[in-house]
Amino acid sequence: RVYVECTPPELESTLRPDLCITAAYGQYLPKRFLAMPKYGTLNIHPSLLPRWRGASPVQRSLEAGDDPIGVSVLFTVSKMDAGPLVSQEEHKAHPNDQATVVLPYLFNVGTGLLLDALPKVISEEITMESATTQNEDEVTLAKMIDSSEGELTVWNDSATTCHNKVRAFSDWPGTYMFFRFGDDDTSDPVKVKIIQTQVLEETAVPTNQIELGPKKGDGLRIVCADGSILECLLVQPVTRKVMDAKSLVNGLQGKTMQWVQPPDAE
Repeated sequence: RVYVECTPPELESTLRPDLCITAAYGQYLPKRFLAMPKYGTLNIHPSLLPRWRGASPVQRSLEAGDDPIGVSVLFTVSKMDAGPLVSQEEHKAHPNDQATVVLPYLFNVGTGLLLDALPKVISEEITMESATTQNEDEVTLAKMIDSSEGELTVWNDSATTCHNKVRAFSDWPGTYMFFRFGDDDTSDPVKVKIIQTQVLEETAVPTNQIELGPKKGDGLRIVCADGSILECLLVQPVTRKVMDAKSLVNGLQGKTMQWVQPPDAE
């Protein structure tokens, strides 16, 4: 194999590719580039298009609690992720799977779909014209993620909504809350990253008090706005390593724990 790094003009003048393949590119390709390969350009996109076109499809699908999730292989056109579909495969979403696991898994599945489709594309059994046109009425956009989205607003949202954000933003930007340790309301709250969570079936009266569950292996129980309970299994206080809930509680030496709503929060 020979790998050559070159610009689109060099591709056109030197290599004249029959087929181009992209994955996780995230940028628009110029029409001149798309016109070069004889059989077109294929893209692996980790969502069930036309749902979640754009830069963050896996994160947005997990944030929305989608089930099933999936991956698509499509021809690339000048409009972002809007080309006709060559193949697509659905997969059941596990309620606790995070983006750091789902993203490589879907790209692995998509690679298999791509390899299966290549002979049909090269033989022109599948072409830009014969592939499945996307339904524009069903388009959902996967907008870029902003770091400010990482805060868990348990005073507004349900445990499921917060849990899905933890799943979606596990790689970047991560999710966090502010905790206050002890009964002194004037003490500065501590930023705590929320690494792994799950949603409990039980409910409780909303409170900002945080308690450790009664059984071995239980996490920190946070009661959300609607009374649903988010259980935090792994956390990371600022400047500290990732730890389980029991380790955090042991380090407090009997101090109480509360979540704190920042003054500028809505």
